[in-house]
Amino acid sequence: MRSATMCRGFTLFEMLVVLAIMGLAVALFEAHGTGGSARLGLRAAAEAVANAADQARAQAQSTNRPSVLVVEPGSWRIDGGKPHALDTKVRISPATVHFAPDGTSSGGHVDLRDGSLKADVEIGWLTGAARIGYGS
Repeated sequence: MRSATMCRGFTLFEMLVVLAIMGLAVALFEAHGTGGSARLGLRAAAEAVANAADQARAQAQSTNRPSVLVVEPGSWRIDGGKPHALDTKVRISPATVHFAPDGTSSGGHVDLRDGSLKADVEIGWLTGAARIGYGS
C-alpha cells in the first residue's frame, strides 16, 4: 500500500509554467498565422497557373493542334473552355500564351502578388515549360 506522500503529481508552479508556454505558442501562431495563409494562397495560385500551362502544352501535343492559355485576374482557361477559379485575394497580371503542337510556345510571364509577397510564373518559349519563382 502506498502512502499519500508517495503519490507524485504536478505542483501549481509546474502547471503555471506549462500554461505560460502554451500561451506563448498560441500568441506566436496567431501572429504568423495570417502571413502563412497568404503565402499558401499565393503558392496555390502560382502552382495552378503553372499546371494550367503544362496542361495546355500537353493538350497541344496530344491533339496535334495549337492550344491557347488565357490567364485573367481570378481565373484561367484553355482554348476558351470553362474558366477555372484562382484565389481572388491574389492580384494576377493577365497573360495569353499560345502553345504549338511541337511543345513550343509564345512564351509568357504571369506576375502574382498578395500584399508584399510575390510569385512569378515564367513560361519558356522553346520548351513551353512553366517555372515558378518566389520573391518577397
